[in-house]
Amino acid sequence: MKLLLLATLLLPTLALAQAGRPAAPAAKRIMPASALAALLQAFGAHLHQKRDGNREEPAQRKMVYGDVDGDGVPDAVVLYTLEEVRGNGWGQSLAVFLQQKGGYRLVADEAVGGKFFRSFDVVKIVDNEIIGQIRTCPGHEVACDNARKQQVKLVLVGTTLRER
Repeated sequence: MKLLLLATLLLPTLALAQAGRPAAPAAKRIMPASALAALLQAFGAHLHQKRDGNREEPAQRKMVYGDVDGDGVPDAVVLYTLEEVRGNGWGQSLAVFLQQKGGYRLVADEAVGGKFFRSFDVVKIVDNEIIGQIRTCPGHEVACDNARKQQVKLVLVGTTLRER
């Protein structure tokens, strides 16, 4: 069962890494297998608690790595999407995991996008800031051709993400 859970969590991550996205510098792209397994285990446990009957869209999951808390150790940020099983709503959340003692500990999980709100894409972590791009449509439109794009910076303050 654990192997199936790990494979379910890992395959979308590998697919994103090979889906024609621009390659990151080798030093930032490579994560030891043991660290990735620890992160996926922590994320899987968190997702199991958070789902509340909703369904994650694994193809929409994106992970970035970098120092979020200023300790010089690469942490992980996971952008994921939950879709309502009964209905047509969806929401995006950003989970922040700090690397500690060879494992990862969830410290924050914040809603960053969703239907009738905005679309969010996490890009990278630089100087303890999580850099993302948001797309918003005029009014309450879900999708539009003239979406406004804007860069946002998020910082971890205790157990909360704050936009700068």
